[in-house]
Amino acid sequence: STPNHVCRMEDYLFVVRDPLARLMSAFNYARPNMTKYEPFKKGKFHEKSLYLDCNFWTLEDLAQNGLLNEITDEASHRCRYRAIGAVTGQGKYFTHSYFNYQYYSQTVFHTEDNRDASTVPESANNLLVIRNKHIIGDWNAINELIGGQPDLLMPS
Repeated sequence: STPNHVCRMEDYLFVVRDPLARLMSAFNYARPNMTKYEPFKKGKFHEKSLYLDCNFWTLEDLAQNGLLNEITDEASHRCRYRAIGAVTGQGKYFTHSYFNYQYYSQTVFHTEDNRDASTVPESANNLLVIRNKHIIGDWNAINELIGGQPDLLMPS
């Protein structure tokens, strides 16, 4: 008999992590090293406008000065717009937030033109998710689901 996993080639596996941990990681990864000759990589992303122009050197700076404080001038308005874009993935400030789970799910399920997140295509029934925080349990459950051994991985 053919193993179950051979017949189900339409499954997609996503590994996801806590959204705040992901944002902190993206923010810290994109922060420029100002000791280098060229601290900003040439490319399509606009990290310079967050870190230098808006002076968001920490995630707390971004939250306090970009998301919470009252807008007092045009520069503050631009920085708030950038902060919101960085956090939501709507602006090209961090690759990790711009290429977020929505980006990948739209690419996988061919719904790039569909911006309505409440509409889930039928093909999403084949989406398997491993949560980073529960990686061993989720891995074992998925392994059993596709026909493998139930407790392949054991906690150390």
